[in-house]
Amino acid sequence: MKSNSNEQDSPQGGVPSRFGPKDLERLNRAIKPVLDRFAQWRCDNKAEIDAFTDQWRRTMAQISASIVPALQQVDSFVKQEIVPLLAAAADAYRQRLATYPALGPKIEYLAGEGWFLNILSLSLHELDTLATSGLKGAGLCAYAENLYRTRFGKFAAEIYREFPDRKSVIEQAVEAHHAGKYALSVPVFFAQADGVCSSRLGKYLFLGGQDDAANIARHARERLALLSEKDGLFDLLEVVMWSPFRDRPPVAQTKGARKKIGYTGLNRHEVMHGDSLNYGTENNSLKAFSMLCHVAALLAPEFEANT
Repeated sequence: MKSNSNEQDSPQGGVPSRFGPKDLERLNRAIKPVLDRFAQWRCDNKAEIDAFTDQWRRTMAQISASIVPALQQVDSFVKQEIVPLLAAAADAYRQRLATYPALGPKIEYLAGEGWFLNILSLSLHELDTLATSGLKGAGLCAYAENLYRTRFGKFAAEIYREFPDRKSVIEQAVEAHHAGKYALSVPVFFAQADGVCSSRLGKYLFLGGQDDAANIARHARERLALLSEKDGLFDLLEVVMWSPFRDRPPVAQTKGARKKIGYTGLNRHEVMHGDSLNYGTENNSLKAFSMLCHVAALLAPEFEANT
């Protein structure tokens, strides 16, 4: 059976193509008038087209002339300003990783004297100075005392912001402190520090022994074990903050434990159970406040979110 005149066999012998030479010829005849009209339009408008093309080239040249110097300026700025800045930041970061471990022994010494230093409230410059300073002993305690005395209001505001549900209670203790009624402020600061701990962790600063699951000491050791596998600067600061609670600090120890180390300073048990009658001093109020500040910063929702 003959095929149609415009059918061609496919090269594979399959379905024949229906677009043959005659179809192509008809298509060329149909397109040619369009191409001829376009060619005529180009000829008739040659001057305008050439003018537009020339203007386009000049515009691109002007843009290129503006962009190249600008890019050169950006490149120069990056090399002269940004790169050295990033290099300096990297050097400072490495230096802090090397020096900040020195904060640990200082924070632990202070805890042994009843002071808890919230290093998260310090600027990097202050941390640098503290880490590299030769402060120790009485000088280190004086540093902590001055810090809490001069920034008392700022630290209290931070606690209010992080724990608004406790503001009304802590505010009264703050007012008592400002009024010199330290015998009233000390117990409340201790109680609220313990309350922050129990509400955030379900652990206690003063309840149970250091191996007791209810006490913060076991949690602190577990947290420090996890942090030992990390090497970031923020992780290092967290290690420093947790270190005073690895073991029960003297302020939370029993009478027998305090006797073994010869500690006779501020102790929460003696205050809360009425064994001590001379604890109502500004120094002791600041110490109790320092514990609240430290625990509040360590367990603040914002801090935990960053962690």
